[in-house]
Amino acid sequence: MTKLQVILKEIDSLNKEEQAQLLSLLLNKISKMKHIISMLEEYKGKGAGIWNMDAQEHINQMRSNDRN
Repeated sequence: MTKLQVILKEIDSLNKEEQAQLLSLLLNKISKMKHIISMLEEYKGKGAGIWNMDAQEHINQMRSNDRN
């Protein structure tokens, strides 16, 4: 039995009020995750053009400077 099947079986054993509470908690959790993702999406690409070189080139240069 998969983990999901075990969880679904446990949910089936809950009474209607407990199932409603679980549904409310899950919907709240999903809503928060969507909000966080949308906030992060706002900042995606905001750093473009800060450096005048490729990000990997910058990292390589910084590592090279650390060795010297």
